[in-house]
Amino acid sequence: MTLQSLRRADVAIRRRVTLASLFHDLAAIWGGRRLTTDAGTDLVLTYDDAADRVDRWAAGLSLRIDHGDRVVLAMRNGYDQLLAASAVSRAGGIAVPVNPQMRASEIDHVIADCDAAVVVRSVDDLATPIESVAPHLPAPDEVAALFYTSGTTGRPKGAALTHRSLVGQTTSAVLWPGHLRRDEVVVALPVAHIMGFVTLVGLALAGIPTFVMERFRSDGVLDAIESRRATGFVGVPAMYRMLLEAGAADRDLTSVARGCRVPT
Repeated sequence: MTLQSLRRADVAIRRRVTLASLFHDLAAIWGGRRLTTDAGTDLVLTYDDAADRVDRWAAGLSLRIDHGDRVVLAMRNGYDQLLAASAVSRAGGIAVPVNPQMRASEIDHVIADCDAAVVVRSVDDLATPIESVAPHLPAPDEVAALFYTSGTTGRPKGAALTHRSLVGQTTSAVLWPGHLRRDEVVVALPVAHIMGFVTLVGLALAGIPTFVMERFRSDGVLDAIESRRATGFVGVPAMYRMLLEAGAADRDLTSVARGCRVPT
């Protein structure tokens, strides 16, 4: 059994991975493998890149927050919001991701309701000259993040989720045979919503690269799947209906239907 296989088995069986350690644990497994591509900027990150990004941001945040402080992440929707949440946890804080499409008054309510110590509105707010600090290593049953409802039946309400519930439930995905396949999944979900957040966590664990779109657009998703020969798309039922209405039946989406194997 290879060292990589042993590390994958350890992640899957022990389920000790937390939001704070996630990208460092995965960098030790997947290293220079592509993690994600940002559809808007064409930025490509490997697992090593992601771990370095989390380290730098955590270092800067550690100078601004105390253990248990809430950090609201009112950032552009994309992979950086997930990495920022990991950085907050690594710095000892509790991440509070919010959908940037929420009304300003709703975001202000979240900031006040969770008693935020810091509000991050872009990656520029995370810039720091410090490369790294000793990381905070929380227990799996500690609170990792607060996710707020959309407020459709009242003001947004926060739900506290532990590291085990956010990361531990998907650790078995690390056993996906990524070394035998060529996969890529198109994702156009809000990262500040639990479905989008856990989807990206699970795909990262599986070693499956993602193509992340800031917003869902039917034509954009179909173009991405067709041109990139993506092997998957994750969405809510309404999205699939909109894809059909946009002419999905007339597109070449066979890469999703059958997946793509790595030639032997």
